[in-house]
Amino acid sequence: MSDVSQGPGWWQASDGKWYPPQATPGPATAPAPQAVPGPASAPKKRGRGCLYGVLGVLGLIVIIIVIAAIGGGGGGGKSSSPKAAPGTTASTTATAPKSSGATYKIPGTAKTGGLQVTVYEVKDPQPPTNQFSTPTAGSHFVSFDVQITNPGSSQVAFSSLIGFHLLDSLNRQYNENITSGVTPGAPDGEIAGGQSIRGFVVFEVPDGTTGLKLRVQGGLTAAGAVFSQ
Repeated sequence: MSDVSQGPGWWQASDGKWYPPQATPGPATAPAPQAVPGPASAPKKRGRGCLYGVLGVLGLIVIIIVIAAIGGGGGGGKSSSPKAAPGTTASTTATAPKSSGATYKIPGTAKTGGLQVTVYEVKDPQPPTNQFSTPTAGSHFVSFDVQITNPGSSQVAFSSLIGFHLLDSLNRQYNENITSGVTPGAPDGEIAGGQSIRGFVVFEVPDGTTGLKLRVQGGLTAAGAVFSQ
C-alpha cells in the first residue's frame, strides 16, 4: 500500500491508497453495527402492592358498614304504645287488664306469690276518721281489712303499694290511698317466717263506682288473687 503508484499493475482503492497487483480488492468489510441504546427502563415503583392491600381492606370495611346500616334500618322504627286513659280521681290509674288470678269471696283466704292473704271485711263507704283526712268532692273512701301471712321459714318483704290494687266494673285500676288516716295501716314491710301482718288498705273512688274487686299480689310478678263481695 502506498500513497502513490509504484509501477504497472498498482491500483488505487476507494480510500485513495495505491495497492500492489497481488492485493486483489475484496468486498469492503462493513463496520460492525453499534448497539443503539434503547429507552431507559422506568424504575419500579415500590409499595404499590401495599397500597392495593390497604385499598382492599378499606373497601371491605365500607361494604360491611353499608350492609349493617341496611340491616339495622328494618327494625329501627319506634313502636307506639297506647296512652292510658285518665282516671277519675288522683289515685286512679289507667284501665287495667283483667287479672289472671282466681276470684274469691269476702271473707276469704287465698295464696299468691308464696304468701297467704285473708280479706275479712270491706267497708264501702269508709267514713273519714278525722276532719283533715277526707276524700275529694264527689269521691269516697273504701277500706278492706286484710291480713298477710308468711307461711315459710324465711323472712320476706311485702309492699302494700305494689301488692294492693282496686278494680271497678270497667276494670279501671285504683292505687292505695295512704293519706286516709285509717288505722292500723295496710300490711307492709318485712314479715318473719310463720308471722302475719294485719291492717286496713284504703282506696278513694268516685261516687257511684260499682263492681269493686280487691287484687292482691304476693310478688311483683305473681298472678295475684282477686276478692269481691
